[in-house]
Amino acid sequence: MIEQSIILEIEKLLDNKKIIDSKLLSDSFGINCLKIVTSDSKEFIVKYYYKNNDKFNAIKSETDNLLFFNRQKFNQFPSIINYNDNLLIMSYINNDDDQPNQTNDDLLNSIISLHSKKSEDYGFSFDTQIGGLRQINSSSKNWLEFYRDKRLNYIFDLVNKNQPMDETINTKIDLLIKKMDNFIPNKPISSLLHGDLWE
Repeated sequence: MIEQSIILEIEKLLDNKKIIDSKLLSDSFGINCLKIVTSDSKEFIVKYYYKNNDKFNAIKSETDNLLFFNRQKFNQFPSIINYNDNLLIMSYINNDDDQPNQTNDDLLNSIISLHSKKSEDYGFSFDTQIGGLRQINSSSKNWLEFYRDKRLNYIFDLVNKNQPMDETINTKIDLLIKKMDNFIPNKPISSLLHGDLWE
């Protein structure tokens, strides 16, 4: 059940349209994702924190991401209807829940269009998220340093601070991180690509 204060906040951001139906789609990292229907039969996706995160605002980060992609005219992302620091309201993309047996050209073309955006540096203009965690994106001229320090070491340190792993595992991971220059180049072409596709 959505709290009344959240309903009122969503309705206010939707020019006081009444919510007549809602469905929880996911609940992770302290964030609820809902599909809502308003009194004029329009459908939207809403994300909001049900458990505050004082360290990093992943909703603001996701909003910044969508604003960036929509400014770039990538047409495969939902549009933002409205937002504030606590809420993100997006267009609902209708689908028939029928998943293709094999990858379709439209998915490949979408990835190619993202990947064609190049940069001189490694990083991004703002921090993004991995799950509910901040993903530090401060610019670097060296891919090895960026990947090692802002991706692998960052997560490695967080894991060991919260739930330390066995010393044998930590020693092997630490050795691998120190020898990263044997496995990846310093200066590959830098391009925009979702982190899940990096490998």
